[in-house]
Amino acid sequence: QCYFTIPGPKFDPFDLDDNCGIATVTYEITGGSYATPLTGSNTLAGLQIPPHDDDYSVVWTVTDVNGLSVVSTPLTINVSDNQAPTFTCYGNQLRSAESGVCEYTISGSELDPTSLSDNCDDVGDLTLEYTIDGTPGGGSTLDGTTLPGGTYTIVWTTTDTKGNSANCTYNLTI
Repeated sequence: QCYFTIPGPKFDPFDLDDNCGIATVTYEITGGSYATPLTGSNTLAGLQIPPHDDDYSVVWTVTDVNGLSVVSTPLTINVSDNQAPTFTCYGNQLRSAESGVCEYTISGSELDPTSLSDNCDDVGDLTLEYTIDGTPGGGSTLDGTTLPGGTYTIVWTTTDTKGNSANCTYNLTI
């Protein structure tokens, strides 16, 4: 998922006491992806906060039955995307050159990864790159690549907008 779920009362105020009684316990979250403050009461437990480059600031206000309040020091929460994208990659592959030809031209997406996805980014925002025997390829597909007979190590890497990446390696034998 593309959010952090606050586990239980971890960030809630505790051991609250007042000689006349507590009327309300409220929070205000600012910063991060919230253009307007997010407010609520009693607990942050279960709240889902999306990742953002900027920190979130949580301020608690405790008010007693007589309207007297105390405001907490801001609590800073940083939520970041640290999950790599995923994709389906092929295992080792064998391709045969046509009769009388000593090379094979890859056609379409026959050897490209499939099912690209990421917890936060759209598929169109992911980068997809490959190397053949350690040499970077040109683009995000093997389509049109011509290889002479032999065995090649293909490494695919997909990267999301936060720099998280995943890769796979397989051998292609022509």
